[in-house]
Amino acid sequence: MSTHYLLTCECGQVHRVTARQAGQSLSCVCRRSLEVPTLRGLRELPSESPGKDTGTRGNWSLSRGICFSVGLILLLAGGGGAYYIHLVVTKISVPSEESVMTELSQQIDQAKPADLWQLWIFLRDEALSSRPAPLRAEVEKIRGRMEWTRSIAAGFAGLGGLLMAVAYIPIGRLLGSPGTSRT
Repeated sequence: MSTHYLLTCECGQVHRVTARQAGQSLSCVCRRSLEVPTLRGLRELPSESPGKDTGTRGNWSLSRGICFSVGLILLLAGGGGAYYIHLVVTKISVPSEESVMTELSQQIDQAKPADLWQLWIFLRDEALSSRPAPLRAEVEKIRGRMEWTRSIAAGFAGLGGLLMAVAYIPIGRLLGSPGTSRT
């Protein structure tokens, strides 16, 4: 690994340069042109020891670590929840009225008279007296609630991804503020 030298602009921006860049010009985020000193002049600049990474990604503060961790948890939980709900919603099916009527007709044709009498008693006392909501309407209501829940879970996953991005890419680096290097 080569040694990095720290070249400071008048605006306060610190740039890491190597011996390979000696004598070249470099542009700063403030749009000033910096001349990298020659090899002899580089020895006078403060240097960074090889192997030490002073980039902003290596300097994780506690708040950035917590932000990244919370973002990762939200991303995994929200994404996993949304995927699970998606699987459940796709498995919900409502038989058509024709197939239900066909199946019921077949059961009636194959039933014994005593079974038909018990079915009639059940229908008279339970099913016909309390007009339940149609099955299709109930299933559509449940499906709508599950899709709403899936949207909420996907929103949590998106929020988690955003938190991870904010923690990984420092805001100062995105805005080009002094003290952060883009090299």
